Amino acid sequence: MSHNILNYFGQINGAFIHARGRAATLKIIELLDCKPGQTVLELGFGTGATLTYLSSVYKNTSFTGYDASPVMFEAAAKRLKFCSADKNVKLKLIQPGQNFPDDSNSFDKIFAESVLAIQEDERLKNILIDIKRLLKHNGELIFNETIWLDTVTREEAEKINLDCKKAFGIIQANAKYTHLSNWTNLLKDLGFEVEVVFHASNLKHQRFVKPVNWQVILSELLTIQGKVKAVFSPKLTKEWKSYTLEMSQIIPPGRQYMEGVIIKVRNVKIDV
Repeated sequence: MSHNILNYFGQINGAFIHARGRAATLKIIELLDCKPGQTVLELGFGTGATLTYLSSVYKNTSFTGYDASPVMFEAAAKRLKFCSADKNVKLKLIQPGQNFPDDSNSFDKIFAESVLAIQEDERLKNILIDIKRLLKHNGELIFNETIWLDTVTREEAEKINLDCKKAFGIIQANAKYTHLSNWTNLLKDLGFEVEVVFHASNLKHQRFVKPVNWQVILSELLTIQGKVKAVFSPKLTKEWKSYTLEMSQIIPPGRQYMEGVIIKVRNVKIDV
């Protein structure tokens, strides 16, 4: 039976669901270095945990978020409102495969966490092209994605992706641009200058996002509430056990297949 694991995470207010979790998000925020008056876009905002943090800390920066999941959109809107962190944030529900709704040269910075890699085939390249359109000249794109190790062949990645699509509704990671070198070459070909390549394994896990203010605390409470819901809901517990079992069958333990990588690039070429 085919499921959609993203809907599951939306129902439980899942947050920081990527390599090295909160620590990786803090690294993204460090690289973003938000300034007053800047416009910042999150591509795939999920349940809104990162946007809630950003908007509560950088009150004079304007934030926009895109997501294609109605479940995530609803969860993020509720989180932002509950935390009184929605004053400088605009959420936009987009259709899968559509061009992004804002005008060219709209954003100083764009970031994504575990969104780009789950785009299939040339969809990854097409999204990067549209991101380039949205970014101002010298604008920055920063993302944290889990990418196949060089020891994994494209054929292996395609097989795993096929199984993951059936089991979870999404692929594990783009197989056409299999390895880190494929990603960096693609970015350069599109007119981006690669400034930072940081391996997420070098980050230490963190239980809480800091600095902490009352809005961040409320957001953390929502995340904890979701974890409690996942434990005490028989339906959600059964669903998660199913995902765990299927993943153990698709990717057997004992071999590392992927790594989390944080990349920062600059939009240096106007025409490609």
